[in-house]
This record gives sequence, C-alpha cells and structure tokens, in this order.
Amino acid sequence: MKEQQKFPFKTVLSLRPLIDFWNRTITSSDASWGLSHDELSLKLEEAQELMESITDFSALERHQAVIKTLMSAVFPRAFWEIQVAGAFIPFQLRPFFVSPLLKTKFLNSDGSMKGRPYPDEETYDRVLSLKAYLMVLKKFYEIDSDLDLPLMRVVPDPDTTLDRYYKIMVQTKFLEPQFVTPVCELSDQERNEIRDNISDLTILSRIIPIENFEFHGFVVVYAFDITTNAVIAALVGDLVDSSSIVGSSGLARLEARLRTLLGVPDLRAEIVAFDGDQAFVLRERSAASNNSLFSSSNSFRSSILTGTQFETVVQESRIVTISDLSVNHVNQNTGIQLLENDVRSLLSAPLAYHGKKIGLLNLTSPHPAEFGVLQSRLVKEILPIFSVALKRSLDEFNSAVDRTIKEKCTAIHPSVEWRFRQAAIQALENADNGTIEEFAPVVFRNVYVLYAVADIKGSSEARNRSIQIDLSEQLELAQEIVLAAVKKKSFPILDEVSHQIREKIKKISEGVTIADEQPIVNLVRLEIEPLFPFLRTLGQDLADLIDKYQKLLDPITSTIFRERRDFEESVALLNKTLSFYLEKEQVLAQSIFPHFFDKHQTDGIDYVLYLGESMVEKLKFSEVYVKNLRLWQLITCCGMAWHAANIRPKLKVPLEVTHLVLATFTPISVRFRFDEKRFDVDGAYDTGHEIIRSRIDKATVKVRNDRLTQPDRIAIVYSRPEEAKEMTRHISYLQDNNLLKDDLEYVELNDLPGVQGLRALRVSVNLNSVELEKRLLETVEQGS
Repeated sequence: MKEQQKFPFKTVLSLRPLIDFWNRTITSSDASWGLSHDELSLKLEEAQELMESITDFSALERHQAVIKTLMSAVFPRAFWEIQVAGAFIPFQLRPFFVSPLLKTKFLNSDGSMKGRPYPDEETYDRVLSLKAYLMVLKKFYEIDSDLDLPLMRVVPDPDTTLDRYYKIMVQTKFLEPQFVTPVCELSDQERNEIRDNISDLTILSRIIPIENFEFHGFVVVYAFDITTNAVIAALVGDLVDSSSIVGSSGLARLEARLRTLLGVPDLRAEIVAFDGDQAFVLRERSAASNNSLFSSSNSFRSSILTGTQFETVVQESRIVTISDLSVNHVNQNTGIQLLENDVRSLLSAPLAYHGKKIGLLNLTSPHPAEFGVLQSRLVKEILPIFSVALKRSLDEFNSAVDRTIKEKCTAIHPSVEWRFRQAAIQALENADNGTIEEFAPVVFRNVYVLYAVADIKGSSEARNRSIQIDLSEQLELAQEIVLAAVKKKSFPILDEVSHQIREKIKKISEGVTIADEQPIVNLVRLEIEPLFPFLRTLGQDLADLIDKYQKLLDPITSTIFRERRDFEESVALLNKTLSFYLEKEQVLAQSIFPHFFDKHQTDGIDYVLYLGESMVEKLKFSEVYVKNLRLWQLITCCGMAWHAANIRPKLKVPLEVTHLVLATFTPISVRFRFDEKRFDVDGAYDTGHEIIRSRIDKATVKVRNDRLTQPDRIAIVYSRPEEAKEMTRHISYLQDNNLLKDDLEYVELNDLPGVQGLRALRVSVNLNSVELEKRLLETVEQGS
C-alpha cells in the first residue's frame, strides 16, 4: 500500500523547469552536452505530453527515453550507478526516475517506498510542509531563513533485513512555487511574527493561506547512509534512561541497535557489571521488567574470572574477538555460564569509568566470523557511553543497597560492610522476585573477641554527690526566702512549704541518687517558685532574696547546676581525650588486620574488637594477627592510663580511671541483631562470654575483697592457664620496655552471679615512662 502524505499545498508534476534549463543552457550549434538544441527540440516534439503539467503518469512510461536524456543534466552518468538518487513528484513519496541503487534499496515491487519515516511520520510531514512554506516566503515575500530541516528514513537492508538509516536531501532547483490568486502583501507585524515563529506551522498557515499557492515541477532526492552516526546518536539517547541497561525492554532496544550498527542480524548482547568483588550478568533474556540490577539471573564473585579471556579484556583494557569458539574455546572457569551454548563468535570489550574497571560488554553470535576490525572499531567508539550508563546504574544500585542497610542496620563498620552489602543485595533481589524483602541472618563464625574497658572510678558516687550539693544549695536558698516571708505574713501555707523543704534537705543529707533528683525539682518548680510573684509584694528584702536565688539558676535547666556541670564537663573532657587516643590507635590496629571495632561511651569507654576469617572478604587469616592485636590492646591500655593521668589536673572534678581487659582465647559466633541493630553472641554456648563480660567490672579479689580494678592499673581477667601464659609474656615485654611496672600480681576472684573460677593478672602502668610519654605525644601530634 502506498503511503499517503499529509502535504497541505497542491502539487503539479511538470518537467517544464528542466526543459527551460536545457533551453537556456544549450544553443542550436552546441553539442558539448551530447545534444544540440535542434536535437532536443526534435525529441520534445515527439513527446508533447511532457511539455505541460503531467496528470497522466503513464506518459512517463511512454517517454522514458526522453526523460533519461533530460535527466542527464541532473544526474551525472559517472555517478548514476553508485548514487542513491531519483526524481520525485513534488513533496510526495512517488519517484518517476530512479537510480539502480535507489530502486534496489528503497522501492517495493509496486513502486511504493520501503521502510518508515524517522523518527516518525508526523515529523516527516512537518518538515516537508516547512520546506514548502520557506520556498513561498523566499520567492514571494523575500523572507529568507537558514533553518536546517533534515529528513531521515529507516529502510531494511535487502541482504540482512537490519535497519539502515538514510538522510534524505531534497533539491528544489526544478520546483517552482506559483500563486493561484494575487499575492497578498504582509504587514510589518505579520512579517515579524513569521520571523519569530519561522518553524511554527500553525502561525504560518494562519498568515499564508495554503490555497493561494501550488508547486509545479519535481524534486531531486539523494539518500545518504548515515546508519553509524544515527545509531550512535540513538544509543546516546537510550542510555540517558537509567533503565536502559537493566530492564528487559531497554536491553532489547540496545541489542537491536547494536545489530544495526554492527550489521550482525543475530547479535546478542550482555553486560557484566562489577561492584567490588561482586559481578552481575545483565542480558535481555534474563532481565525482569522492574528495571533493577537485582533482577539479573546470574551473580558471582568477579575474582573467578581469573585465568579466562575475560580477565585479559579487563586487565589489558582492550577488545578481544574470537572468530570461532568451536575452534578457539573460551576458558570460562567460573561455574557461571557467561556465554550461551550456541555461541560461535565473540567480541568482549572493557567498560571503565575514570580509569576504574566497572564491567564488560560481551557481544556474541551463533555464526562464526561475525566480529572483525570494523565491528571492533565501532564498539570502541560507543564504549564510553555504555560506561557512563553502567556507572549510573551502579550508583543507583549502591544507593539502594546503602538505603537498605541504613534502614535495617544503621551505621555499619567498614570492615564488615561487605557482608551486609551481600545481605542487602540478596534482600533486594528477593523483593524484585516477588518474595518478602528480609535480610538473611548475618552470622560470623569462629570470631575472636578482644574486650577492654576504661572505667571512671566512683563515677556514680561522684555524680550523686554533685546532685546532692546542687539540690541542697537550691533548697537552702528557697528556705531562706520562705522563712523571711513567714516573718512578714504568718500564712499556714508558708509553714507547710517550709516543712516540705526541711524534709527534703534532711533526706538529701542522708544521700541522693539520680532517681531522687526529679521529685525535688518538681517540688521547687510546682510548689515553691509559683509563690515568688506574691512574695515579692511583701517587701524589697524578699524581692532581693528572690533575685539572688534566680541569678544562681542555670539558664538551661533552671536549677542550681554548678557541681553537676563541673562533673559532666570533667567526664566529657576525660572521655573525649581517651576516645580521641583510641580512635588514632585504631588506625594502627586496622593495619595489623581488618576487624570490627565497637566502642561505647558513658562514664568511661568500653571497646571490643571482633576478628576472624569469616569477617574478611578476601584476606587470609592467621592467629598471629590475634596475638598482635592482644599486644596492641595492652599497649593501648597503657596509653589510655597515661592520658587519663595527664588530663587529671585539668579536670574540675578529680576523676580516676581503671582499666580492665578480658582475655578469652576461645572463638565464638556473633550475630547481628536487626531489632537492636547491634552484634550479639549467637547460640547458647557462647552466651557465657557475654555474661562474663557484663559482670567482671564488679569483680573483687578473694580474701581481701577489694575491687579488682584500681586507678592507673590494668586488670586482665582470664579463666584458662594458656590465656595467663600469653598475657604474662606480653606484660613481660612491656615491662622490659618500661611501659609497665614490675609489680605484677596473680589473684583469684570471688564468684560472680553465674560465673565461677575466674582469675586475674594485675599490673601498674608506668606513668613516668619516658618511652610511653614519647610514643603518646607522637600520637597526639599526628592527630592534631
């Protein structure tokens, strides 16, 4: 079926413009064109039908010889066999004189045009109409425009059936716009409106009525194959869409464009995306419709590409082609089928972003020798746009993983982030497959635990003492105001308030806890201070006492807060000092062997290291690392003791710090608890470790019954002789290096609830050690 054009102007096929060209060009004696004027006149005499407007198209068939002669001025014979060209009825898809190539590539057997307008028929028609309007404007109104109006058509290749993209160039030298009615003059306003809206067909048709003009003649059409540029431009447009390489529709579209670009009808494409040591295979036949990396049918460790041709592509950053895989086999060596069974030829190309390898583009065909030098060159040209698209998809993928981890786990230590990423990816993949998005249990087996605590000695007593002093002072001041008021007004209510204050002062003198604080504050705010506005009216002396009271209140808490502030600032400064030092030492500890580090800060700092082979992604584990970190732990305790003693003179409240280490050599299993967002022991067998850890800070020494932990000393709790043996060896080394004093003692501990048979080592830190001071000052300088 022939395509119908929605062209608004009337068109008339005529060869008159071409005949006039011949008459102007040759004279009666000129034979340089291969035809004299007389000979041309004779030929035209025999084809009078061609001299006027042609409405009977059969005349074109009858006079092909004359038309061929006339067209020799339009289409040089030297290029006739190699040009895709022809003469067409004006602005219609009906040729009447075509080159052999145009006939082969563009015409069906019935003379209709193959293919389709690009990007769509509406755009094609719009461009033709605009070209016509521009001709009218130029000839009749002297309004010229350099507006570029490209025409394109997609035509299937007769050999491969793949789409080919052609740019259509329309020459209008032999086309004349004519007016049917007298030309109407345009006002200046209309001219300006046209110039400002030169591509707006609605405005042009309103100002210039199409029924006033028609076109006589024919157009010359040339078609140029621009498939490579058009497909690359289309690929760029496709890859702007974030779903282009992860959704089934997007991958199918990219695969189709690659077939056209490379001229391989049965081409198949897959993208291998690298994310750390994880890799995902993206192919149209396995992608889901939800546009996600998680829907990939295959994922694997990228390290298993080692020893394959794919590793060569990545490491050497070059394209590899294999003409026939039945002869030159690919060593997949992966347990993952990257290539399908019927593949015969392969092109594998690296995808990189800012120098970082992020994936592979694998192109295959079931036929041999499909990828040669031309295909490699074209693929090399498009690799950057594929790399940008893959990088964007990986970024979106990682953002989704990070969001999932934060929702389920809050902050995760970098050393074990890899394991949580695996769990998050699996959870998201499950969600994409329609199952419930749940994290699989994150459990680490055979983990060594190094626990220690730097505790502020007597912090609870010191805090309670500061509360006692502040509340006593505030109540004494309030009592002074109430008693002064009683002298002026003997109201029973004032006597009652005075009684309540005396009772609270008496109770505070006997001791106070944090639980006692709020009831006393409520008494002051709800019973005493509401009386002050009235009491001010009883005399200036009472007003002065109330002013004195209020000036002493803390502006934030509205209470006397001096002693508590001093205590809290002292604790904060001490914790900040110890925490800063510990964080700096953690850099060294992580360099020994990566591990999970957890720290909690209250009245002091307790910290724990978890390490083992199950907690690292790639590294080989050895118990030598554990011994190194146990020694690091003791050295760090020495450093924390030194820093605590060094900062003590600067504290408003003198605070002392004790140091406790739990030496347990039996590895345990730990599980991340998603409900509490923390690590915990996994299984009943390992709960004993947690019980010991939670209770040893209260441990006392047998016989003497004094507390195990003492200021400026390190206490090491153990239960097995081999634990004492190794820790004693470390202590001896530190004593020899003048970090510890020669006062090591072995003690037995009183039984704790649920815990029996514990022992301990106890040794003093040499706070005057020059070696220790030098080492720690270097740490401070590096930190600052």
